[in-house]
Amino acid sequence: MIIHKSPGAGDPWLGSLFWPGAPGKQPARSLGKEAPLSLKESITALQRTLAARDPYTGQHSIRVAALAASFAQYLGLASEDLRSLGNAVNLHDLGKVGISDAILLKQGPLTPQERQIINTHPVIGVKIVEPLNLSPREKEIILLHHERWDGNGYPLGLAGEDIPFLCRLTALADVYDALVTDRPYRRQFTVSEALKEIEAHAGRQFDPRLAKEFIGFIAATEAKAVATAAPPNPA
Repeated sequence: MIIHKSPGAGDPWLGSLFWPGAPGKQPARSLGKEAPLSLKESITALQRTLAARDPYTGQHSIRVAALAASFAQYLGLASEDLRSLGNAVNLHDLGKVGISDAILLKQGPLTPQERQIINTHPVIGVKIVEPLNLSPREKEIILLHHERWDGNGYPLGLAGEDIPFLCRLTALADVYDALVTDRPYRRQFTVSEALKEIEAHAGRQFDPRLAKEFIGFIAATEAKAVATAAPPNPA
């Protein structure tokens, strides 16, 4: 039987960061006699731990955080929202360190049983970040980024506007990056194909109004990239 591991299992450094009472382990959020890690340092350290365990997921988290922040700026969100996204989205898949290698690093589609296990990663992630000074809504992003507009997501099965706005935003960035990234079991989608997929799932998986804004944002970003890359017109 394949089971998922407890956060920090098999990873002495991660365990020492969050389980200070264990024999031979250092105080939470500190290493040796160093001062406690700042929130930014803690986030960076956890990112590196995730990337060491699963390079794809580590890089995916960084890309999704950048994409979510850019989309938030496009929407004109407040600096507080940008800060929350920066803190939380970088850690949105951190709970995958608690999933067994047989599932997390599998080079192919997951079975239904394996999918059920990997779907526990948001809950694991929130438990891992508990010692950090994250705000309640930053923890919500980690916990609820796989909720769906139609209520068929996880872990709580929230629907519509019961899903916090920044979680709905993160879901779009998360799925888009996954689509346009090559995977061992499927080729990467083109930008056009990925946007069609987003559009097809608007109102089911995604907030329909936010999905429309996201499609416009990506289209504008791509157009700007093309214009920037184009050679100057001859005089």
